[in-house]
Amino acid sequence: MFSRDSFADAENGKGGHNLYGQHPVMLIKEDSDQWHTFFYRTANPMDVTLNTNNAPYSSRFQVVGGIIDLKIFLSSSGPEEATTLYHKYIGGWVTMPFWGFGFHQCRWGYRNIAAMRQVVKKYKENDIPPV
Repeated sequence: MFSRDSFADAENGKGGHNLYGQHPVMLIKEDSDQWHTFFYRTANPMDVTLNTNNAPYSSRFQVVGGIIDLKIFLSSSGPEEATTLYHKYIGGWVTMPFWGFGFHQCRWGYRNIAAMRQVVKKYKENDIPPV
């Protein structure tokens, strides 16, 4: 995972740049029915591999370098407590606005004005309201 938001890279028309971020968090259930939240934060590129093919299952986090923040939140009751402990650490969560759950059309990725006009035409043909 390596994410960044760079307006100039998005507007250069070449594509191939990552404009979004990640938040590597896992909710883990042990065989003993104990639940934990695992938060692995770094500003450096990271590769995450999950082995779910055969037991014992495993996760591998490989980081290029730099500072790593590893937080494990241990729960004594269940997934709700493990999640609550994590949310308290990060300062809560953002409640999405109602309009944010609807249809969205990204403005990035159009190679030219003709491609954008084709999308607008298809919106009209399929009675999709403009956003």
